[in-house]
Amino acid sequence: MKSSGTPTAFLKAIGALAIAATALFGQIHAANIWDAGSGNFSINTPQNWQGDSTPDLASGTQILSFGTGGSIAVLDTPVNAAGLVLNRNADFNFIPFGAPNIFTLGSDGLTATPDPAATVTYLIANSVALSANQTWTIQSLSPQTTTVRVASLQGDFNLTKNGTGILSISENGTRNNSNSATVNQGILELRAAASINTNSNAPILLTGGQLRLANDFDTTFTGTNITVTA
Repeated sequence: MKSSGTPTAFLKAIGALAIAATALFGQIHAANIWDAGSGNFSINTPQNWQGDSTPDLASGTQILSFGTGGSIAVLDTPVNAAGLVLNRNADFNFIPFGAPNIFTLGSDGLTATPDPAATVTYLIANSVALSANQTWTIQSLSPQTTTVRVASLQGDFNLTKNGTGILSISENGTRNNSNSATVNQGILELRAAASINTNSNAPILLTGGQLRLANDFDTTFTGTNITVTA
């Protein structure tokens, strides 16, 4: 009697495709871990990354993780990453060098989750450009506080803030479309008059978090819907 099962060769082919797809996904989304091994702190130096190999900093396909070594990384080249992970249990600074090198982030966004016992500030002293709609999760465990402070924001995409920590934006940005900023948890702190968006029609949605104005300038939200739902 002839079997009605799927041929063995076909099953093997499907299995091979699945393995290849898994390997490719893992390669694209694997975290590249900074260990500051060379002592010069350049983000483009191979010895500053685990395995002494500089990840792809240009294609926007890599997740970059900073947490195992050093307290600074020097941004001496533009960076385009899929996402950024910050988990060092002490302050960490991204320092600009030379040209105004922009840190571009894709759909994986930003995650900041230090040890629960740590109060830390992660400073990105460069402009951060959004290349996709994304979520930034900044987690604190009371009474400790996690703060992510960026110089300014670019990129006309929606930004969602999760986690109980603080996202602080220091300077006026260049976001000029009506893209939303949603605060589900924690605090969005604006330290300049147009930190989050230069378009007066851009909505700010407070669904469970707080908006903190921390600047010395007149701040007018003409035409901007600030919606508080929790």
